[in-house]
Amino acid sequence: IKSYLEQRASEVEYKTLKIDMAGINKLEQAINNYNNTDVNFRSAVEDFRQEIKLDKEYIANNDESRALLNPTGVVNSLSDESHKLVAGMQLEYGFRLNEVAKIDLNKQLDNNTLSVQAKGGQIISKELSQEHITRLQELSYNGIFNINKLEYGNDLKNACEANSETYTGSHALRHNYAQNQFESYAKAGMNYNKCLHSTAEDLGHHREDITHRYLI
Repeated sequence: IKSYLEQRASEVEYKTLKIDMAGINKLEQAINNYNNTDVNFRSAVEDFRQEIKLDKEYIANNDESRALLNPTGVVNSLSDESHKLVAGMQLEYGFRLNEVAKIDLNKQLDNNTLSVQAKGGQIISKELSQEHITRLQELSYNGIFNINKLEYGNDLKNACEANSETYTGSHALRHNYAQNQFESYAKAGMNYNKCLHSTAEDLGHHREDITHRYLI
């Protein structure tokens, strides 16, 4: 698998290579579902994906937000506690920055469930950990949690540089979330299409073609 991908990398652009990687993962699911086997192509694909991400020259023309290699390290490197909380919630729950940059706890937090307005006016609700709820309460003022998005972006950029990561904006954390969700569903035994559908629902997309971009 890796030899094939390495050969393809010498022939095609990164955009095409990503389609190849996704296709190999889907082939793995199909073979296992059909034969009730445990063929593992995904680890080889993931190894290659991490290696190719380090080839800055090869992916220089790729302008899509990419998942971070070490998202936890980046989050921990943020200098502001409110920024750490926002980044942690983006990574853990897949929130967009606009959804959690300002939160009215009295209106949006019901016990341990946070409701935010997503794109198109859609309301998305996520069950938060007690740790995140406590930090929201501690870092809010008069029930309002609020950060400056520009300052957050600068802090995140510096944290990426400190961890030798390419900064592509906070949306990269949402890519990590999507990939983590997909992987957890795959480990639970779901086939490729069900993994994709469930991840799309988690992201609030409801469109698998859009979600597919987060996984490659």
